[in-house]
Amino acid sequence: MTPAGVNRTPVKSRFEEFPILDARGYLKFSTDGTKVASANSFSGLYLYDFDVATGVLSNAERIRIDSPNRVPYGVEFSQSRRFLYVHSSNNEQPLEPEGHESSLFQFDLRADDISASIIELDNRPVFRGALQLGFDGKIYRTISRNYLEGSPYLGVINEPERLGEDADYQHDAIFLENRNGRQGLPPFIHSFFYKVGLFRNADGTTETLADVCVSEPLTLEVDPNPNATFIWRKDGTLLPNNTNALEIPNVGYADAGTYTLEIIPDDPKVCVINGEAEITVNEVPVPEPQELRQCDLGPDNPNDGLTTINLLQISENENFEYTFYKTTQDAIDGNAIPNPERYENTTPFSESLVYKVTNQVGCGGLSTLHLTVTSTIVENDPPLFFYGCDNNPLDDIEEGIFDLSTFVLEGYENSEVNFYANLEDASLEINPLDAQYTSTEASIFARIENNNQCETVKQINLVVNPTPSFEFPDQFIRCTDGPELRINAPEGFDLYRWWKIEEETTTLYAEGASARFSDPGNYRLEVGTEFGVNQCYGGEDFTILPSNRATITDIEITDFSKNNTVSVSVEGDGDYLFSLDGVNYQEEAFFEDVDPGFISVFVQDNNGCGVTEEEISVLGYPSFFTPNGDAVNDSWKIIGVSENIASNSFITIYDRFGKLIKQMTMTSGWNGLSEAGQQLPADSYWFVAEFEQGRTHKGFFALRR
Repeated sequence: MTPAGVNRTPVKSRFEEFPILDARGYLKFSTDGTKVASANSFSGLYLYDFDVATGVLSNAERIRIDSPNRVPYGVEFSQSRRFLYVHSSNNEQPLEPEGHESSLFQFDLRADDISASIIELDNRPVFRGALQLGFDGKIYRTISRNYLEGSPYLGVINEPERLGEDADYQHDAIFLENRNGRQGLPPFIHSFFYKVGLFRNADGTTETLADVCVSEPLTLEVDPNPNATFIWRKDGTLLPNNTNALEIPNVGYADAGTYTLEIIPDDPKVCVINGEAEITVNEVPVPEPQELRQCDLGPDNPNDGLTTINLLQISENENFEYTFYKTTQDAIDGNAIPNPERYENTTPFSESLVYKVTNQVGCGGLSTLHLTVTSTIVENDPPLFFYGCDNNPLDDIEEGIFDLSTFVLEGYENSEVNFYANLEDASLEINPLDAQYTSTEASIFARIENNNQCETVKQINLVVNPTPSFEFPDQFIRCTDGPELRINAPEGFDLYRWWKIEEETTTLYAEGASARFSDPGNYRLEVGTEFGVNQCYGGEDFTILPSNRATITDIEITDFSKNNTVSVSVEGDGDYLFSLDGVNYQEEAFFEDVDPGFISVFVQDNNGCGVTEEEISVLGYPSFFTPNGDAVNDSWKIIGVSENIASNSFITIYDRFGKLIKQMTMTSGWNGLSEAGQQLPADSYWFVAEFEQGRTHKGFFALRR
């Protein structure tokens, strides 16, 4: 656009190597108009340079998103144009309440490899959405639940100019008063948010954030602008300065804060320019002279006063950087000792160095470090032994876990003791061993220090004793209606411990080679072997299950039928088998084709806790009888009736024409004679059996001659 109006001929920039097939996503300009970011969903994320005079895009660069949430949608630049923020998703299940997931990424546009600078600030199951820079310098984010359902909140990046977590992303930060945000946010003209950086780097670039050191000079400035009005403020308070530069000759902690500059040109047609700088004032470390005493543990000659020293032992503040020099002139020239973790002194026994301590801004000071090397013989007389037990007796490797925190060196209870796998590590104080140290039989070394100064080194011999192993049943049965269960442990061990394992506790139950148990539950047997004062235990878990003889609660009998059946119901903790003869057992409690008569039901506990027996009666009758005096089937009677029931129960017999033939109790059978004593002919006869309990059964049988 010119004073003559808008040029209707569009400026087109083409990039054939980066075809864009997916148009979904945002296109954003940086606040100074020099950069353009384009999110194109599945087609990727691109960054371009933009010429504000010609409208030409150039230097296209694809930014990789190495994450499952790699589909970019919302993009935004920080106010200073240093960082690019991307709201990217996995593009899954847009209409479902679950499945879609999004990340908020930060890219450092000053990094040599922008794609590799990616930092994930947030990851959660929210829908894709927009990012928008606000006039307050914060970046706002929509956090819709899915394609159709929005959210009554916005997320906020509170400090977009800071790297990583310091950017301070806050989810659900802005409540929308019960109105919902979805995927988009209103766009703004980004040049409205442009702020000039007031802190100028040595290379001429400017920053809106700067770290300076206390007592150093500080200059905040912009390029001269003749006849313009300059209005400076610190934390909103007006400052008495109307020039393009604000100078603080000696920065103090009170000078930290946010400085703003409003530049008002004398031409009212020219827009006001705003500048900003957030200044952090850092402490300057003041090092003191230090002394480092090192034990001479050199492998060649431990008495020559020459050894390898870890100079970084004096590093007391992890926020500061320590650099070491041979001389003060080396410090001035920047000739640092290249490998301070493995410095080899050149002057035997005593040597002085120079060291520098600097903060994260590079401010600091020099001081001296005096090295003292003492001749040291690694003590191993008398030998020190530390015993452990093989942690897996079933493999071929004898390896134990040593709790080094329990190893006390006599006479050094008030000293600092660290353990190392070899003398070099002990000398340099690198790779200290964990308190729980796993090792085969080996020698380790204890470095004893007082006030960070080496006193002596002791050799400790690690001995791995075999852990006993044994075979043991994982299950026992306790007959709860019998005596206590006695369990014997395997023979051949020195120590025995029995443990009861409950839901949250394990308690010692008994000691000795055998134990008696009355309660079912989970237990553990540990057997131990003594090696002098050292003991090694191996263990096996086992369970005691309850069992007992069955209690018969009901027996259901179907009799007077062609297929008599018996069904048994029981209660108890056992695993039961069932029988009607005490010999042949079955798992089912149901029997068919049962002969009438008096029989016993047997219920056997399969775990050996005993047999429950109960006699039953299955009623029936013979289908014929032959009263011919041969003593075989000479009479007919009801089978399975006990004597006390039989004397009060009656049978009435009729011929096939319904004529009453005989009436009698069930105590004795019928011999085929009429009431007058005459033999009745071979024929079919009917009967009615009436029991004292009120039960009645009708049937027929044959008389054969």
